[in-house]
Amino acid sequence: MREYLLEVALRKADILRERLSENRLSELREIVEAAWRPYEPRPVEPESYAGVDGGNNSIEFKGMTLYALVGYAVARRETGAEEYYVGDIDLLYPPSPSDERIRILRETAEARAALMAGDVEALLIDGSIRSLIIHPRPLAHVADMSSALQQAEALLGKDVFTRLFDGIMEGVEDKRGYDPFVSKKLVFEKNLTSSSYEHVVSLLYYIEKLLTIRLLIESRLRMGEWPRILYVAKTSRSQIYFSDVRRELGIPLPSDIVLFSMFTQEPGYAAPMYPLEFSDLKKMPRHGDLERLLRSFYDTLGYLVTYIRLEHGGPLLRLEIPLPVTGGMGESYVRWAMDRLAALSVNGYPYPLIEADKAAKITRKDIALIAEILGLLPRSTGREVLMEWL
Repeated sequence: MREYLLEVALRKADILRERLSENRLSELREIVEAAWRPYEPRPVEPESYAGVDGGNNSIEFKGMTLYALVGYAVARRETGAEEYYVGDIDLLYPPSPSDERIRILRETAEARAALMAGDVEALLIDGSIRSLIIHPRPLAHVADMSSALQQAEALLGKDVFTRLFDGIMEGVEDKRGYDPFVSKKLVFEKNLTSSSYEHVVSLLYYIEKLLTIRLLIESRLRMGEWPRILYVAKTSRSQIYFSDVRRELGIPLPSDIVLFSMFTQEPGYAAPMYPLEFSDLKKMPRHGDLERLLRSFYDTLGYLVTYIRLEHGGPLLRLEIPLPVTGGMGESYVRWAMDRLAALSVNGYPYPLIEADKAAKITRKDIALIAEILGLLPRSTGREVLMEWL
C-alpha cells in the first residue's frame, strides 16, 4: 500500500505544488494585502483572565464505545490561579462508532468550565464559536431537526426543554462537575439507548450545549456591553474572505488563513467580517419552549471573525468574538483583544491556551488506564484478528 501511495504522490506532486505556489497565486497578493490592517499591539495585561480548552478520547470495544472527556479552565486573578474541571467517563449510548456526540458533550463541558471561571476580564477559549453553534452532523438537515424535536416531545413531554434548562441552571451551582449532563440523565430515565433514538439523543445533547453557551454569554454580557470572550483557533478551513475572487479566477483557492499567512508578515489583523453562518441555527423551528429558550436569545447574537498576527513573522490566528447584533463595527474590539493577547503570548500564541491544552489532553495511555481500572481490559475490541487490541 505504501509503495502505491508513494507512486500516486510522485505523479501528483507537480499539480499539488502548483496549487499552493506563490507564483500561481501572486495575482491575489494585492487583494490580500488590501484586506490586511497593520497594527502593532500595545501589550496590556488584563487584571484577570482565563484559558479554556477540552479533551476527549475513546476506545472502541466490540459493540460498544468507552469515552472520557473533560472541559478545563484555568483562571488567574490577583489572588492567584484557580483550576476548574468538568468531566465524564461513560459508555456511549446508543452504540455508535461516531464520536460526534462525544464531541458535543466535550464542548458543553468546556462551556461549563468557562462559566465556572467566572468574572475574569478576558476569557480565552480554544476553538471557534461558529463550529460550536452550527448543527451537529447527525442533525444537518431541517427535516431531521423537526423530526427529532417532535419525537423528543412525544417521548419526554412537551416541557422537556424547559426541564432541560432548569436542570442546567441547577447544575451550574455544582462546582464538582462529576455528573454534568442533564441531557444524559433524561436519556437514561426514558432508556433512549437503542440506535433508533440516536437523532433524539443528538438533539438533546446539542440543545444542552446551546443553552450552556447562552448562559455563558449572558453571564459575560452582565459585565459590560460586549462579553469579552475571545475564541482563538490555530487552524481554519474557512473561505469567506475571497470567495468572490475564487469565482472570478475560476481556480481553487486555499483557505483564508493560508492566503493571509502567505502574503502578510507584519503584526495586524484582517478587516473584520460578520458572517451569516448562524443562519443554520436560525433554521431551528420556532417551536414551543425553544422559541423562548434559544431563538429569542440567538436572534440577538452575532459574531465577528478576523485573522490576527501578534508579532512580526509570528503565527496567524483566527479570532472570533461573539457580539450583540446591535454592537456595530468591531475593529476597536479586535485591537482591544490583540493588546491583551500580546501581553499573554509566547512566540505569538496565548500561553493560557497552551496551559489549558496541556491540562485537558487525554492520551491513548490515559483512556487505556481508565479501561483497565474499570475492569474492561482485557476485552474484545474486534481487532484481535488483525493482531491489534487497542
